[in-house]
Amino acid sequence: MPVPRRLPRRIATVSVHTSPFEQPGTGDAGGLNVYVVEVAKRLAARGVEVDIFTRAVSREAPPVAELAPGVFVRHVAAGPFTHRADTTSCTATTGYQARSAP
Repeated sequence: MPVPRRLPRRIATVSVHTSPFEQPGTGDAGGLNVYVVEVAKRLAARGVEVDIFTRAVSREAPPVAELAPGVFVRHVAAGPFTHRADTTSCTATTGYQARSAP
C-alpha cells in the first residue's frame, strides 16, 4: 500500500542574489528573481506558506513584507545596504542553519 505524501505546511528559502521585490531587468535583478517568486507563488497556491529570506537593501526595509498571498519576504540586515549582489551577501549567509519547525 503506497504511503500518502503530504506537502509541508511552510517552507523557507534564501534569495542570496537580490531581493524578490527588485524589478527584473534592473540592476542585478533578473531570471533568478523571477524563478524564486514564481515557485513561491505556486507553492502558496497549493497551500504551502513560503518565507523568502533576503538581505535588506536599505534601513527602511520592513522586517517582513507580503509579496503575494502566502508568500512573505523577510529582510535580514547583513552586510552593507546596497542593491548590488556581491560577495558580501554570500558571506552574510555563513553560519545560518536550516531548522525544521516541530
